[in-house]
Amino acid sequence: MSSEHREGCRTRGEASPPPADTESHRTDLVSHERARINGVTPADTATPKFGRKIGGADIGVCLTRIHHERFTPFEPVFDEVRMYDAERGVAHEAEVLASLAEVHGGITDIVAGPDASADTRAAMEAGTPIIAGGRLESADGLSVGAPDLLVRIDDGYAAVEIKNHKILATNGITGSVVTLAEITTTGGEPVKFRSARRKDLLQVAHYNRLLAEAGFASHAPAGGVIGSEEPYACVWVDLTKGSPSIQAEYETTFAAIETAIAAGSRDPATPLHGPWWRNECKTCDWAELCSRQLEAVDDVTLLARIDDARRSALASSGIASVAQVAD
Repeated sequence: MSSEHREGCRTRGEASPPPADTESHRTDLVSHERARINGVTPADTATPKFGRKIGGADIGVCLTRIHHERFTPFEPVFDEVRMYDAERGVAHEAEVLASLAEVHGGITDIVAGPDASADTRAAMEAGTPIIAGGRLESADGLSVGAPDLLVRIDDGYAAVEIKNHKILATNGITGSVVTLAEITTTGGEPVKFRSARRKDLLQVAHYNRLLAEAGFASHAPAGGVIGSEEPYACVWVDLTKGSPSIQAEYETTFAAIETAIAAGSRDPATPLHGPWWRNECKTCDWAELCSRQLEAVDDVTLLARIDDARRSALASSGIASVAQVAD
């Protein structure tokens, strides 16, 4: 389907030029990209930021952050490192989409806006092979998402995410790799998907759930990720395999997010889950707030390699602070 069929779609022949490198663009890019991944519109991003909606960028994220993004007043702070990473991610996605358009003679690009969900549905109803920039949402509108790609496989669609990091390893989650030219098939050469990038697959599982609710999911329980390895290729993973499977972990994660948001609605001032320091904090808008809270109680997670589970184990032994660990 092209723009001749529906105004909200266009055929992508090459990547769009990057936005002007202005200070306002650089300041807003990180939050804009998170909102885009979540499939929220400008109207959704009024305070509280995302309301009760749950989007792809929420999956696998710290539950303290989930609360703050919805219930804690916030002023965006410019961060050079996060801005740089966001810009690189946008450029990488544009390059991959341009490569896909080249090998497939163009792909359907959904134009962002209030009609994006309807345009995405229309494109899927028309059997469009590859859809970029689509928007999905549940019937109640509370579960939303903006997958980078929707790819038609056999009788339905599967979601694919484009990530600006490496996804292949010698050990990890079993998958299969296909070239961009073969992206509408899942039976490629066996590979291992990095376990440390499991969150990518949880995000894809979220989109596939929305596809299933809408009646457009492929019978093959596959989710795809295109990483930064060159030449660019798509790794497909069976989301129902493993113990726990990606799908099972996603369902548990989604339920926890729902519980955290419901608790925040009742008590906006107090997150259901208190903070603990982890790698994710380095790129989080709320790092300064959480750091102050953790430092005030000398929390043990401020030490390297002490996660929430180890903190709980230490607490059961009467150790709750860095000072007590030192003693």
